Amino acid sequence: MNKDWSEKNKEMQVLIGKAATLADGISVLIDLRNDLLTQISYVVYGYPSEAFYQMPFAGAAGYQSKTLAYSMWHIFRIEDIVAHTLIGGDEQVLFAGGWQEKIGSPIITTGNELRGEEIAQ
Repeated sequence: MNKDWSEKNKEMQVLIGKAATLADGISVLIDLRNDLLTQISYVVYGYPSEAFYQMPFAGAAGYQSKTLAYSMWHIFRIEDIVAHTLIGGDEQVLFAGGWQEKIGSPIITTGNELRGEEIAQ
């Protein structure tokens, strides 16, 4: 995102790691999540559809070599796994409504293992 977001994320990690500041850490975490969802909404409603599958920096290392579609998949799989498996102890959204089959995805992970052409596909 940007340097401010990164600093806020570091602050949240420190706060959430201590019982005395856990509530403050949760508050910062919620702010971070709201910031993230605002940015995602901006991208979804502001970018043309072809922008989601293009990989402008295909040969680059790190997150610059990803597509917008991959980045959103990654973010929401993390949300789904954490919210349902780790916190709620219930079935992930991807599986609960048959979404994996509906979207035809062979991938059920966050996609960290994917590289280059695998992401583009």
